[in-house]
Amino acid sequence: MLTVRDLPEAMCDPQFRHGRFRPVVQFIMDWNDQPQRRAEMLCGGEAPPGGTPGDLALVAAVVHGLCERDGIGVPEWVLSQRLDSPVTMSGRPADSDWGRWVVSQAPPVCEVHGVFFEADLLSAR
Repeated sequence: MLTVRDLPEAMCDPQFRHGRFRPVVQFIMDWNDQPQRRAEMLCGGEAPPGGTPGDLALVAAVVHGLCERDGIGVPEWVLSQRLDSPVTMSGRPADSDWGRWVVSQAPPVCEVHGVFFEADLLSAR
């Protein structure tokens, strides 16, 4: 089971070079499959150590979306993670053709963080 503290380091792990978002998807799958462990996955509301601003904003957007969907309080650190130049989860600018499509499919919490992904990502199983 992955926790928010694991994600920045896991996203930089060379084994995920071609799939650096696999840890994020695994976190979502763990969240969806193990609701009894969600508090543990949030690590007491502590921010994850390290990570790039983009990685932290992505993790924050995912955590925000999951918490909001499931009626769980959003950890404070999540609300402070935002990118000035909005991007998609893959890093493409949100104002590109692809980016505009992703923004149109994104959950509203993505706007808070400036990182956009398709809403159905939060349903990963």
